[in-house]
Amino acid sequence: MMRINGTRQTGGAVGWLLPPLVLSLLASTAMAGNPRWMLVYYRQTGNHVNAGNHTIENHVFREDGTKAANVGLTNLSNPHTAIFGYTNADGWNRVDTLVGTLYYDLMIYRPGTATDHTPNFYWHNPAQNKFYSFVTHWMYVSDDARVYTYPQTPVYHYDRVSGINSPQLVEPPGASSDSWSLSTWADYQAQTFVVPPGINRIVSAQAYVMRELNTHFQYRATIRAGGPDGPAVGPAAISRCVVAIEFFPVQVNWPINAVPVTPGQTYALRLEPILNAPICAESTTPTGFTAYATNADNYAGGMLYNGPTPVPGRDLLAIVVGVGYDIPPVNPAVISLSPQTIEREVMFRQALTPDTVRITNDGGAPLNFTNSTGAAWLNCNTANGRLEPGAGQNVAINYDVAGLAPGTYTSNLTVVDPFAANSPQVVQVRVTVTPPPFAPVDFDQDHDVDQEDFGRFQACYTGEGIPQNLPECAGARLDADNDVDQADFEIFFTRCLSGPGKPADTACNS
Repeated sequence: MMRINGTRQTGGAVGWLLPPLVLSLLASTAMAGNPRWMLVYYRQTGNHVNAGNHTIENHVFREDGTKAANVGLTNLSNPHTAIFGYTNADGWNRVDTLVGTLYYDLMIYRPGTATDHTPNFYWHNPAQNKFYSFVTHWMYVSDDARVYTYPQTPVYHYDRVSGINSPQLVEPPGASSDSWSLSTWADYQAQTFVVPPGINRIVSAQAYVMRELNTHFQYRATIRAGGPDGPAVGPAAISRCVVAIEFFPVQVNWPINAVPVTPGQTYALRLEPILNAPICAESTTPTGFTAYATNADNYAGGMLYNGPTPVPGRDLLAIVVGVGYDIPPVNPAVISLSPQTIEREVMFRQALTPDTVRITNDGGAPLNFTNSTGAAWLNCNTANGRLEPGAGQNVAINYDVAGLAPGTYTSNLTVVDPFAANSPQVVQVRVTVTPPPFAPVDFDQDHDVDQEDFGRFQACYTGEGIPQNLPECAGARLDADNDVDQADFEIFFTRCLSGPGKPADTACNS
């Protein structure tokens, strides 16, 4: 299985279902230049039956290639405690006691350190009553401006389910998509793969390897140019001690700048046992070993090798994780906003209905956007989001203009993704607050009704039943008749009088 992005995929027998060879492209919503735990790969691992439990396999390492021990795992609902425990000395953490229909995000727990998080895991398939497991790879980088975001579409979906890498929940496939078994014994096992656009470094690999029962061994992993017998690219990576038939994934890591690769070119992941590895206390170690491989040709871009012998129709059950490092994004995200300008008018002290702005990703990479507004009277209901290429999302622009004095106000909605080709983009918002109409007894038209207006109101008094026909006294007729009498005085004092400098009710006579 091959993939080129930092999200998930899926993968028989007793124990684990892992994906075949996968290239993973880093996905991050981080702002540029920050140290960060980045999710460089995660995959849902198919129809996994393990005593009725769900499991999570977490592999955590640093950009210098070292495994990250004593690092906590948690989720967004529990950011202040490592609810999934901590990694061991091999940077490995396994949780296998989760049962039921549960939804989780997953993230690193390390107070004070920024971290990505996964989209929601879908833990249970009610239609098939099966349980599913997950594999994650996390890399700590000291400067995330140097590691770029690319499309989260893998080159190959092992599980053959369209959309399994989307942020939305997708039910996993059945067991038929995860068929795998042991390969043939040989001096080494290998798998070729083609590096997709945007990847120029290999940082991690993982496989299921074994030897005879009750043996202990380590393996050496190398990335080879052209095929399994080609020249090594960068140094070899040495695995931990493996106990045969332990059914746990075995991971190796490289420093982020150690294994440079070229997009579009063919390489091979080559695995070979280290004989008499002293760390494993193995006194006699027979030659050769084997590995688990798919029972179908699930990755058309590569070939399984048992030693120098190609094995058509099968692929190594392994993961190769790649990132884009110190290169601009290939076909990056492009921010498109509609409309680009908004002009509104509202009367003083009145409410303003919201507007809608559509954000669209017109590029080839995911858009991880952040919204901000430049004024207290303007806000957006969506602070951030993620859009796959071609996708769009409506966001509401809300106004709080009741306290604004008459006049014209300008602000912006700013949409930012540091890795988009045209970031930032803005929607200019202009709001004009118009003065209200004058109250009927605001004779001096200064928008308040005070003592000066009362003096002129008094001059218009006629008494009950005596019409007041003077044009300048039209505003004094506050009730339904045509005189200015005691009833009008009561309306003046109880509903129209505001005091100096205080806006009067323009409909005080209604």
